[in-house]
Amino acid sequence: NLTTLIGYLEIDNNDSLADISGIAAIDTIGADLVITDNNSLQQISGLGALTTVGGDLNISSNTSLPTATATTFANRLSIGGTTTITGNAP
Repeated sequence: NLTTLIGYLEIDNNDSLADISGIAAIDTIGADLVITDNNSLQQISGLGALTTVGGDLNISSNTSLPTATATTFANRLSIGGTTTITGNAP
């Protein structure tokens, strides 16, 4: 099981992606985590083990993902860079 990703993780422009699963064991991302432009994405609980993002966190323009969900997710992480949460569902 993959638990640490040394580089960055970008989940971008996947219109049919409704949830993030299959990477539930990842607890550390060494660089940026970018989740953008996934119009069907409704939840990110598949990243439930994640505790650390070494770089920036960007959760933007996911029109079905509630902003409150993204904010709650971000608030429980240790983030080494900046956090951007914008353009998600109300």
